[in-house]
Amino acid sequence: MHILGAPDLAVKLGAAINLTCVVSQSPDQLQFIFWYRNERMINYDMNERGKIVMSKWSQKPDTITSNLHIFSSKLSDSGNYTCMPSGARPTSIYVHVLEGNRGSSPIQV
Repeated sequence: MHILGAPDLAVKLGAAINLTCVVSQSPDQLQFIFWYRNERMINYDMNERGKIVMSKWSQKPDTITSNLHIFSSKLSDSGNYTCMPSGARPTSIYVHVLEGNRGSSPIQV
């Protein structure tokens, strides 16, 4: 199990945050995948801020993905994001939301 792009992801203020948690060889009893930011659960019903979608990966039938989408990042969205599926160990990524200037070079962490 892993989050694509881990261990760090940097995005510019106002850009979308898209996190994908990949659970390979997922057990049949997988009932849920929760997302946390700094140990606080993220609500599945994010309304206009974003959404969480869980689906089977078409390329590998025994793989499930959970996608966390935040449409427009705020500085307060920076933090440690954890994907926690039932019956498996959690995995994390640190998201850095940075203020960028026009014409600046790509963000590196």
